[in-house]
Amino acid sequence: MTSKLPPEFERVVLENHASLRFFIRSLGVLPGWVDDIAQESFLLLLKKWDHLERHDELDSWLRSAARNLVRNELRIRSRRPRLLNTYLTSLVLDQSTLAPDPATYTMGLENQSILRRCLAALTGRTRCIVEQHYFEDRNSTEIAKQLQMKASTVRRTLLKAREALAACISREESNPSEA
Repeated sequence: MTSKLPPEFERVVLENHASLRFFIRSLGVLPGWVDDIAQESFLLLLKKWDHLERHDELDSWLRSAARNLVRNELRIRSRRPRLLNTYLTSLVLDQSTLAPDPATYTMGLENQSILRRCLAALTGRTRCIVEQHYFEDRNSTEIAKQLQMKASTVRRTLLKAREALAACISREESNPSEA
């Protein structure tokens, strides 16, 4: 393998990649994002490589970096509901300046109709989980407790539901006559 990476760094990646991925997954990161967080951790290590005094305890350094990246994601996600609520509040308070033109309003109704049809196509339990998570703002632990499931099963169900909804919406938008 020819690269401009320090040979020791390549060894660290090979030795720590699997355990770092397992650690990140144990933090509750969605499976689709585990590799991204791991890669970001290794990139941070590479940036700091020349400034690190010791290269013998890099596994704990990588875990700390991954933990901090996950914390940053949590901070970003925790801001989202407040921003959405602020936006919705401003919509309600100032309807006159934010009222959409009729064409935009009609398109919004069509999108809502597509979403309703796609939600109806989900199985009952999956639809229930999606509605509780997105419409009732409940987290996977709360939903799991109520439905007597594992939180990880709820998260997997939500991931699969998002994928199914995206595919359904894409099909509906590309074939409106078949709806």
